[in-house]
Amino acid sequence: MIHSKDISKMLLVNKPIEWTSFDVVKKIRGIIKKKYNLTKIKVGHAGTLDPKASGLLIICTGKQ
Repeated sequence: MIHSKDISKMLLVNKPIEWTSFDVVKKIRGIIKKKYNLTKIKVGHAGTLDPKASGLLIICTGKQ
């Protein structure tokens, strides 16, 4: 069984142009749910980047 402490991480993602910060969160959430066969996981970002900009986006996963 996978525990949330096992997937509580900070990820650094280079956000592509035209993606919103939420697009990145949604994609990462889907990948983690599929990989670990989870139905629910918390994923969020630590700051919004403009969709017209690329750059470093901090993503946090797991429990609060």
